[in-house]
Amino acid sequence: MFQEPGAPPFSPRHIRSHFQHVFIVVQAINPCTENTQYRVTVSRFKDVPLFGPMMPEAATFPKSKAFTDFLLAKAINGEMAALRSEKFAAMATRTRHEYLKDQALNHSTSTTLDTSTKFSLMGFSRGSKKDKRGIKYIPDASVRGALSWPVTVHDAALQQNVDCVLGISGDSVVVVEEASAAVIFAAPCKSVIGWTLRPQQG
Repeated sequence: MFQEPGAPPFSPRHIRSHFQHVFIVVQAINPCTENTQYRVTVSRFKDVPLFGPMMPEAATFPKSKAFTDFLLAKAINGEMAALRSEKFAAMATRTRHEYLKDQALNHSTSTTLDTSTKFSLMGFSRGSKKDKRGIKYIPDASVRGALSWPVTVHDAALQQNVDCVLGISGDSVVVVEEASAAVIFAAPCKSVIGWTLRPQQG
């Protein structure tokens, strides 16, 4: 919310909405001069956690790129904090539940999978010898490479953690050990039906 000098005080009650949980009010001081400054105040709902960058009460900032960066960071962090509030978390959970319900009801099949065959480590995108059709190759729809993230994998046999890289390409999900570059897990993307986060224990 931007206010010119002399504007009446802003109250969140002036805006009735089920979605506005954070308000950042910027008031101009000596606008359109060499001494232009801005006073910033923040109002948030009780269930929205604190978010940075922090600032002293009734702080004023000179017109500068540093202030622009500060304000953008404050706005982005405010949005992320609002999404962690109880209300938005409940709404997000309900929405995901409805999407999964729609997938299960309208986009599932009764076809059974043949579990007697195993996935080939490197042959996910090619048809088996029995399947002569294979997969049609469309150059414009093919992207080489993969998105990758550093991950830690627990080796239950050795009772130790191993530094690895998780790679996800257009057709495969792989986990590669960093030290040896050995593939320790591989699966076709089409076999992944969802992801979940599990907090670490201890």
